Amino acid sequence: MEPRSVQFKNRCTTSCSQAESSGDDMQVLSIKVDDRYQAISCEDMPGLMTMLGTGSFTGGPIRERWAAFDFYILDTLRIRGDFLGFTSGTFAFSERVLQGFGSLFEEIGEILPITIDGAPHHVLNVLRVVDALDMRQSEYRTFYQDRIASVDRYVFNPECLREESIFRIPQLRSSLFMVSGQADGRKDFYQRARQGKFEGLLFESLWTA
Repeated sequence: MEPRSVQFKNRCTTSCSQAESSGDDMQVLSIKVDDRYQAISCEDMPGLMTMLGTGSFTGGPIRERWAAFDFYILDTLRIRGDFLGFTSGTFAFSERVLQGFGSLFEEIGEILPITIDGAPHHVLNVLRVVDALDMRQSEYRTFYQDRIASVDRYVFNPECLREESIFRIPQLRSSLFMVSGQADGRKDFYQRARQGKFEGLLFESLWTA
């Protein structure tokens, strides 16, 4: 299904290139890979899994044990974007993205080198984990030992997010979120990705202050 243009007081999904300006209100959006675009897999998947272990891409550092593995495109018939699917909690990206967002990505996480069919690419490991979800006002579902399985209605504490960009929350560490509309426009990954026409991600508006 084609992503709809974003309407920020409702929950809907939009791609980088299709999103409309939201104005100046702070909002939180989710970040997901657009499955219309290409994804990657590792040439040495057992070696990659051994290196990563369990719980990778949930907010902990990986750089010290990372090895530059070779990857390949899973479905060459899909659209080639600036961002590529990899695994939950992360995404791969091109040299063009590195040039545009390298300094921001280094501030909020680790940039891990890979090659895709011999060409240099990277994976982002987001380390920022912010306890910003308002548990009293949000609506969510739980499973074993009251762990959150999913959130039906997000409400965030804006005071926790004024200096943030891309982040995780402790309740859903494998998910990626971002703030848009903060005072420091350099940290507004959503608006910068939209203006630069970077392709391959879907943004869903979850909450507006």
